[in-house]
Amino acid sequence: MGAVAAQPGEVSAANGYFTSAGDAQGTMQVIARISNNHGTSANADLYADGVATPFFIDSNSSYTVDVLVSGVTSTGAQSWSYEIQANVRTNAAGAVTINAAATNAIYESDATYTAALVSPGANQWNVQAQYGGGGVAYTVRWVAIARFARVTYP
Repeated sequence: MGAVAAQPGEVSAANGYFTSAGDAQGTMQVIARISNNHGTSANADLYADGVATPFFIDSNSSYTVDVLVSGVTSTGAQSWSYEIQANVRTNAAGAVTINAAATNAIYESDATYTAALVSPGANQWNVQAQYGGGGVAYTVRWVAIARFARVTYP
């Protein structure tokens, strides 16, 4: 009662709400993307719909975010595992601030890759697979599961 799941791959739960449905809930979302042969330095956003839709965050909100990211090459010879934890919040204008983001590299076949949280615009945030260049440019399948507790104040 009171949960809102508005994006592809999203599952939400709530035990009531403060003012309106979705203003106090826990959410889990699975996201994916293939990054094809990065150039010398390139990043790949993992979108909510796998193509172009970033995560949406309501104005005047705070999210505690825990993301598990996994990547593997087509041959399975290279793989990556990360955990990202952060606070993501917005103000009334929708400006996104990512606070105290910590990325734990659980395993990296190639340390020129990493994962991070980024904000592409107002009321938006994404998980991003990042390639720093200097290593081998692989085609990688990336999958992440994002868990977050969110609260909104109207």
